[in-house]
Amino acid sequence: MTSDCRLRYPEPTFSAGPDRHLSTIGEIPITQPGSGRHHTNASVLLDLIRALAALVVLFEHWRNFFFVDFHEVVTHRLLLFVPYVLSAAGHQAVIIFFVLSGYLVGGSVFRMLERGTWTWTTYLTHRLIRLWVVLLPGLLLCYFWDSFGVHLHLAPALYAGDVPNHMLPHTPTIKSFFENLFFLQGILGPQFGSDGALWSLANEFWYYILFPLGALVVYRSSKIRTSTVMRASFALAFVAIAWLLRDTVLSGFPIWMTGALLYRLPTLKLSTRYRVLAAVVYVPIFFALAHVSFITGISSDYLLTVFTFFFFWIILSATGPATPSLAERATRTVAGFSYTLYVVHMPFLLILTALAAGTQRWVPDPRHVGIASSFLVLAMVYAYTIATLTEFRTDTWRRKFETWLKRPAHPASLPSQSSSPTGTSRLP
Repeated sequence: MTSDCRLRYPEPTFSAGPDRHLSTIGEIPITQPGSGRHHTNASVLLDLIRALAALVVLFEHWRNFFFVDFHEVVTHRLLLFVPYVLSAAGHQAVIIFFVLSGYLVGGSVFRMLERGTWTWTTYLTHRLIRLWVVLLPGLLLCYFWDSFGVHLHLAPALYAGDVPNHMLPHTPTIKSFFENLFFLQGILGPQFGSDGALWSLANEFWYYILFPLGALVVYRSSKIRTSTVMRASFALAFVAIAWLLRDTVLSGFPIWMTGALLYRLPTLKLSTRYRVLAAVVYVPIFFALAHVSFITGISSDYLLTVFTFFFFWIILSATGPATPSLAERATRTVAGFSYTLYVVHMPFLLILTALAAGTQRWVPDPRHVGIASSFLVLAMVYAYTIATLTEFRTDTWRRKFETWLKRPAHPASLPSQSSSPTGTSRLP
């Protein structure tokens, strides 16, 4: 089992979710963007899926940092089988993030075009502030924790990538810092330092660019007047960027696009029974595709995308109003800092590993599981604390930036863009 959540089809040789208002990795409180149904049960269910996907990524990296692989376990194998299965689907969780991102960001693009409010400035401001408000602190924190571990000589083999734990950290450099800040990781260079999870942000950003370029070429509306010359320019830019990305992140674009397709489909009229049945079918397939050997790489990812597409389409049928409850608040809260959790957890887990376990991963016994579980909780508290200063304040930072540009502040471009971690959403 591996914790490397990279796309397993044409990818760079470098080693490798979450906008609460849109990431990756995450991104959300949801439903149909712009439909006015962001307080529906579907919104809560998709937030729940996003929160669980972020936790699956965290769980896989945590397990790989602290515990030996399953084939090295010699006792209690049956008891440990399920936890090991659950801790090996981080890559599949990122596929979920891509589909969700396509649904939300693609939906926002369609909505702006339909309303005649599209501008590149507004769109890119929302997207870049959303990404950078967490990414910039995440990169600085990664540099701090990695430097702390290296300079104190804490398990140097960990930071050199010489421990067979499926993690391949890199030496953080100024060049790598700016490559990651401008979403060129995996394209021009590796992920920054020990934060291998950052690979997917490059995918996300370039899909954010490619999709509206393509949409502006084919979209026809009396509200959006685009000359033939401009359409040709957008088409040329789309082809040029796609060609430059052909060997790295482009293969994941169809996965992202299936989420955008969801926005254009009619809402199904299904009862709760069908949604439960869909979950019962989907969850085993999701985890099975992390383990089967007869279908791998791009084929496995596309197959999971197909199942995810239909699963989400069924989930979106839950159009009834959401009932406020403790479970709903907890779901909104965890989903609300899932992007931060995705960005900051790896360097923090690595320094904890260096301090507690060194280069020898543990056999899962009650004592070590207890210690490692406390670190798992600590990582979530750490991410939540950072989110209170970053992700939860995305709208505040965006308004400040728009004021600095002397532009009128616009409402969040996605229904998930809320200043509240509990998911109080607004429509544009």
